[in-house]
Amino acid sequence: MPISSTRVALAASDSNSGCASARSVDRTLAQARLSPPELKNLVASCVECVDMMRRAPAIGVAEIEAVYRAQIGPLRRVARAITGDGETARDVVQDAFASAIGGRLGYRPTGSLEAWIWRLVVNRAISERRRSTRATSVTYIGRRPDPSPNGAAGEAAAPLAAALAQLPERQRTAVFLRYFADLDYEAIAAVLGISSGTVGASLHVAREALRAALTAEEAHR
Repeated sequence: MPISSTRVALAASDSNSGCASARSVDRTLAQARLSPPELKNLVASCVECVDMMRRAPAIGVAEIEAVYRAQIGPLRRVARAITGDGETARDVVQDAFASAIGGRLGYRPTGSLEAWIWRLVVNRAISERRRSTRATSVTYIGRRPDPSPNGAAGEAAAPLAAALAQLPERQRTAVFLRYFADLDYEAIAAVLGISSGTVGASLHVAREALRAALTAEEAHR
């Protein structure tokens, strides 16, 4: 059966792309001006890293379940804070753990197991928030305040919820992880894929923005 012209074109495109990629790598290495011993050490280091990742044992279901039992409360609180809905938060956490169990054979430990699972939950919660029309605003943060006959608790929390909703996504998520999950800077950095210094800076800017928003709200009362 003759090969279609489309397949020929695609094959040629892939071939050209591979050549272009190889030339790009050659140029990058040439610009780095590595000596032959340095280049040899670099290649050896890369090969060692790949071998270590291949030899890393797959994570077990029991280990994932242990994280679930230990972290279920904080995970749900943060998912609830991000999505703005308790039912959605429970679904997010369950889906994230199902994904962790399903993807455990491909997991390679570049950090702690807890950080990996936190990242799954946070990313899924953020995606759900973006998709869901129910989560366009934060209706409550963390644990629901104890109801009072005149609704004073909910009214008191409303300005903070509104101020949090106005923060950029990374700042808002860092606030949730720090103050509602009680994670330290290193753990937050691992979850968000940023440095601990960036976590500190993000939290500082977020606190200043929240303080300004709450002060302005108080002045208008």
